Amino acid sequence: MELTTPREEQRTHLFLRTLLSVLTGPLIWAAHFLVIYGANTILFTQGASGRSREFVIGAATLLALAVLAIALRSKGRAQSGEDEHVPRFLRNLRRWLAGLAALGILWAGSTILILPTHQVAS
Repeated sequence: MELTTPREEQRTHLFLRTLLSVLTGPLIWAAHFLVIYGANTILFTQGASGRSREFVIGAATLLALAVLAIALRSKGRAQSGEDEHVPRFLRNLRRWLAGLAALGILWAGSTILILPTHQVAS
């Protein structure tokens, strides 16, 4: 006995794909946040230099922005033909959330410009 019909499975797949598409920016932002703060904590407790922490934050920021741009570009191409069923509101929401994520990534990455690179004496 089959509990779901192929149409229900298709709708579930469409819902999950749309949800992931809308949340792409915030997910990349969250991954960036986790990487820079996790790496900074580990490097600081290991006594790494300020320059190495700057490098990790800078590299993670550039990588996150590149991944976000690639994701938006590929979603934009996919949206043009195959997803006419996705409401315009969700397409615009995806763009706005990606823009907000880009600002968040830049804000978190700007710590390399604000904070001093010297070590705190322990």
